[in-house]
Amino acid sequence: MKLKNILNRNFDSLTNDEKKFYDDVQEKYLLGVCDKYNIVTDELVYIEYDFEFLSERGLKECEEKGYVALCEEAFEELTK
Repeated sequence: MKLKNILNRNFDSLTNDEKKFYDDVQEKYLLGVCDKYNIVTDELVYIEYDFEFLSERGLKECEEKGYVALCEEAFEELTK
């Protein structure tokens, strides 16, 4: 299986084999799942380090929903 088969896909839509592959390569490729969109990505933004870029609405949403890590698209949405 290849990394491109699981990147930018909803984690819940992955097959059991794809989830096992994700678990096997997660550390090697620094993969994670976006808290807002639940997609597998290798480009997460961590709220605790970049919170100053979030809008007031974005901060509120992160606090209310418990977001820790966001994909770049979700993070950008919350900066506006």
